[in-house]
Amino acid sequence: MLFIFGRLLLLLGNLLLVSTEQYKSGIFRINPDRLDTKFDRYRISTFENISPRMCFDKCIRRPRCHSYNYNRHLLRCELNYQPPYVSSSDFLNEVGFIYVEVGHYRGDPLYDTCLGNPCKPGEICEGTNDGGVVCVKEYEVIDEDDCTNLKKLNIRKRKWSLYNIPR
Repeated sequence: MLFIFGRLLLLLGNLLLVSTEQYKSGIFRINPDRLDTKFDRYRISTFENISPRMCFDKCIRRPRCHSYNYNRHLLRCELNYQPPYVSSSDFLNEVGFIYVEVGHYRGDPLYDTCLGNPCKPGEICEGTNDGGVVCVKEYEVIDEDDCTNLKKLNIRKRKWSLYNIPR
C-alpha cells in the first residue's frame, strides 16, 4: 500500500512539473509525424522526466537532431540523428510514443528557440540573458554497462588492463 502511495505521489509530482512548465511557456502544440511509433537505432540521447516542450527544445537546439520519440506517460524523450536512409524497419510500434521530425519547424519563430541556429553538429544552441545565442559543446554520455567501443591498450608488465574511450 505504501509503495502504491509513493508511486502516486511521484506521478503527481511529474504532472505538476510538466503543467508548470507548459503554463510558463504558453500552449505548445506539435503534430506528430507518427503515433504509437518510435524511431529505433539512431539515438543521440535519452532524457527522463521532461515535458513534451523540453523534449522538442532539446532536439531543435542540436543541429544533428533530426527527430525525437516522446512518451507522455513515461515522460521519456529520445533524440535521434538522421541515418543515411530510412526504411520502415527503422520504426517500432510502441504504444504511447509519438515520433516527430523537427526539420519543418526549424526557422519558424513560433517553434525554433534558437532562430538561425549558428551551431555545428556536436554543439548545442543555448540562449543568453541578453536574448542572444551561444553554441556550447555537447558532451556524450557513455553507458557504463556497454564496453563494446572500448579499445584495450597494450601495456605490458601490469596486472590490470587500461582501456581507451574513443572520442
